[in-house]
Amino acid sequence: TGVAFETRLGSYNMPNRTLASYTEARDRSKGTTVQVRGFWGDIVNSPYYAFSICTNSIDRPRLFKISGSQYRHTETDIAEFNLQDYIGQLESGE
Repeated sequence: TGVAFETRLGSYNMPNRTLASYTEARDRSKGTTVQVRGFWGDIVNSPYYAFSICTNSIDRPRLFKISGSQYRHTETDIAEFNLQDYIGQLESGE
């Protein structure tokens, strides 16, 4: 139904289409351009975003370094670094 959290008193007889949108795609049989409806948020926004938008101020210059007009590290690299740092803080009690 597209409802993340159902309540006991609610009746969910229609899908939640609030996050659906259209994008262009190619018809496999005809080869023409068609509009496809779906939820693309998980494709456009990776799950790593939440752990890579900020980092320790000491490590920030190194992780967000730009070389040749591109960032040297991907958001996956930064998220992995941050998660390892968070786990290290939990283990050490900092």
